[in-house]
Amino acid sequence: MPSRDGARAKGRPTTDEIYRIILERIVTLKYKPNEVFPEREIAEEFGVSRTPIREVFSRLEAHGLVVVVPHHGTRVSPVDLGDFKEVMQVKVTLDGMAAELATAYVRPEEVAALRDMLNRLDSGEDVSHEDLVRIDQEFHRALWRRANNRFLETLLEGINVRVSRVWYMYLRQTGEQMTDNVRNLHRVLDAFERKDTGAARQAMEDHVMHFFEIVRDRVFALK
Repeated sequence: MPSRDGARAKGRPTTDEIYRIILERIVTLKYKPNEVFPEREIAEEFGVSRTPIREVFSRLEAHGLVVVVPHHGTRVSPVDLGDFKEVMQVKVTLDGMAAELATAYVRPEEVAALRDMLNRLDSGEDVSHEDLVRIDQEFHRALWRRANNRFLETLLEGINVRVSRVWYMYLRQTGEQMTDNVRNLHRVLDAFERKDTGAARQAMEDHVMHFFEIVRDRVFALK
């Protein structure tokens, strides 16, 4: 299988590097749902044996991104509305908790930096689909770190890979952005400035639920 993104570096990559490359390809839909992985060709692409590729597939399976069928190979997992709904039910609670916890720790200069990042959406600057996803994810990750809870951050990172793939599906199928929903993260920052933990949690939960409702109505309605 030829490289889809020119990502192979000089020399033999580590298993972690291969994992990150294949994960990125799945999330951004370079590998499509239900697509079968030709294990031998992927191993040849990265210049490794099949053993590290199988280790990568095992890790991806734990995140629900691939399905490994013994003696039949590995394929990209499908995207199912029921699964997505369950993931989002967990995400809305954990993201709300992260915002609530972060309220006590976030510093004024961090709030200002996050607001500057969101203000790009109002500056008239051309913001690509990829930029919008990056802005949203950088905002969320900043909050996860500021929540000062390693276990919460790990859980949310695991959920994020599933949610990101669905966001790319939305962008590809509709061609529409979610600028207004990302812009609404200003409400979280407003709550941080007031040190209002309840408002921070509610604003984040509203943001996550609005994302779910948009995707449910636009992506899965098209299936």
